[in-house]
This record gives sequence, C-alpha cells and structure tokens, in this order.
Amino acid sequence: MHSNVLVTIRGTQNDGTEQDTIETISHGQYRFLTDKHAVSFEELLPSEANTTISIKNILKITDETVTLTKRGVTQTEMFFQQGHTFCGFYQTPFGTFDMALHTSRLKITSQDDLLRAEIDYALELNGQHVSDCSIQISVTSNN
Repeated sequence: MHSNVLVTIRGTQNDGTEQDTIETISHGQYRFLTDKHAVSFEELLPSEANTTISIKNILKITDETVTLTKRGVTQTEMFFQQGHTFCGFYQTPFGTFDMALHTSRLKITSQDDLLRAEIDYALELNGQHVSDCSIQISVTSNN
C-alpha cells in the first residue's frame, strides 16, 4: 500500500429506539511497522460558529486487534479485540466519561491496496449501556 491513503470510517449506533450512522472520509499516512498497520489521519468536523474542529487520529491494526487513538477536542483510546472488554476514558468538552467497549465481532481484511476492519461492539459510559455499535474502517491507497 502507498503511504498516502484515504481513510473511510462508517459508524452506526443503535440505542434500541434510534439508529444513527455517521461516515467520515479523511486523507492519511500509512506505514507498516513490525506486524502492525499504522495510519495517521486528521478528522475535520464542523462546529458551531462556522468553524471546524480538528481531531488527530492514529489507527493501529494487527491480525487480531484494532486500536484507535484520538487527540483533540475529544481524547480517547479505543481497543477492540473479539471477545474482549476494554475499559478506558472518553474525554469531551462536556466532561470525562468512564468507557467500556465489549467487542463481539472483529473481522480484518488486508490486501495490496486495501485494509478493512469491521467491528461490532456494545458501548457503556459511566457503567450504563448506551448503544450497540458497528464500525467499518476502510484504508485505501490514494494515488
């Protein structure tokens, strides 16, 4: 895969009454480091007052795990491994939340110019189930 990539993340949250889907597409940089795919990219999100918010992300993918680290207006590290529960913190402008991710499914596909991760997990914040979630991450060469 080339070092310049497109990162597409499609996330769906289902809280039992509503389902919400968000998709972002970002340019990023890809590297392969000792059995690990590493992708850095920046998300630019609209905010109030017609400005954008920048969140810097580092995505690390192995054959069995996905780690997503976010730094900016929101800060967190999310670790996914099938059958594993990860506990951490989710920092937002509205406060810091205890977070638990219960990963039920993780499928990783790696080909020449495509890296794909599909993740299903349950999200808890402050000890309360918030939603059942799925994420599809696609990293493709940007020629």
